[in-house]
Parts: sequence; structure tokens; C-alpha cells
Amino acid sequence: MTGGLAAVVRGRAAARRTAALLTLPVLDHGRAELPEGGPGTLELRDVRVVRGGSTVLHDISLVIPGGTTVAVVGRSGAGKTLLAAVAGRLTDPDAGQVLLDGVP
Repeated sequence: MTGGLAAVVRGRAAARRTAALLTLPVLDHGRAELPEGGPGTLELRDVRVVRGGSTVLHDISLVIPGGTTVAVVGRSGAGKTLLAAVAGRLTDPDAGQVLLDGVP
């Protein structure tokens, strides 16, 4: 009986987390085509991200050539995960641009 009750509780918690995902705003991704056979260069131009009233990423500009391996290191809370989320377009920056092969 206890195992069945625990499964119901886990299922309800999972349903709440899933419902929370459905309330997130849709990210505004472009419809532009990438250049054929592009090198996969990732570029961040003056990217700024604000969370909870504090600027977490402030005017970040970087170019990562396609095929390159990059390590981002820093103390806990420095914004490493947020930088990866912006680079992967899992979240939009509050200012600046994220480009892949020159395409927003």
C-alpha cells in the first residue's frame, strides 16, 4: 500500500512540474536559414541577462569557431549555466545577439 501511495505522490509532483513548463513563454527564434556547409561559428555580441533584478551576464561578447571545445569555469553562481543556456538558445538574452554562422 505504501509503495502505491508513494507512486501517486511522485506522479502528482511530476504533473505539477510539467504544468509549470507549459506556462513558460515561447522563445522567439528566427526563421532564417543557415548558410549551407557553414562552419558552425557561435557568436555572442554584447549579451546581457538580468535575473531577479541583478545583471548576471553583463555585455558578454565572444566568438567560438565551429569544432572548438571550450571550457567555462568560475565560482558557484557566476553564471556559467546561464551562459550555456543563452548560447544554446534555451533562454533569450535581455540585450545583445546570439548568432550561429552570422545568423541570429
